[in-house]
Amino acid sequence: MLDPEPDFTDAWTQAVSAIQEWHDGYAPFTAHPSALVSLREWEPALREYLARLTAPGQQYPFFHPHYAGQMLKPPHPIATVGYLAAMLINPNNHALDGGPATA
Repeated sequence: MLDPEPDFTDAWTQAVSAIQEWHDGYAPFTAHPSALVSLREWEPALREYLARLTAPGQQYPFFHPHYAGQMLKPPHPIATVGYLAAMLINPNNHALDGGPATA
């Protein structure tokens, strides 16, 4: 479980749902075949990736207060929710005219 409380799992789902609703507000289109990957195809890669991220000795416990080797800590869970939402849009946030919501 992520610290600090509360559990932000519902917030991640809410962010993904909001962006999906936003997408759905535009005219339908056919995605490029390279973007059409089934869960069966990418789930093994996700499992391997998560196993590597969480394998003992592969990552330092930056989140833990006893780890003093890093001054910066992972982002707060709600910041991660905001980052996830923005990544789903891929805003052009280096210029005000390209991504005003995130610039």
